[in-house]
Amino acid sequence: NRELSMKFIIAALFATALGVLAAPAHATQQLMASPSYHDFGQTYIGNRPSSLVNVQNIGNEDIPFVNVFTMGDRMNFDVMSFCGYLPKYSSCTIQVQYTPYSTGFHTIQLQIQGGISTAYVTESGTGIKR
Repeated sequence: NRELSMKFIIAALFATALGVLAAPAHATQQLMASPSYHDFGQTYIGNRPSSLVNVQNIGNEDIPFVNVFTMGDRMNFDVMSFCGYLPKYSSCTIQVQYTPYSTGFHTIQLQIQGGISTAYVTESGTGIKR
């Protein structure tokens, strides 16, 4: 019996060293956003086009709340909708509105955070006069 136990221990150590024994599956929260970049192109000052960002939880665990942080030109872009609770394997839509108040190139980056996962989206546009 002792010889059988030693053989089992040696086999288990050998299999572990080779990576044969798989770790148990664990819960994950993973966001994916698309498109990752959107260009509104040339937009007349005062117009208000919008884009939609699809946010997916491709992990196997629910995300209690999805936050959207913005970095860049907050004066010319607005996040019009949010996701909130995002169950596993589901998606939601975030609406971004571009309202140029001045001429020139404008850009903003959305940092979409949910649980331990983060996705990034960049939006840009160029304000022009009529």
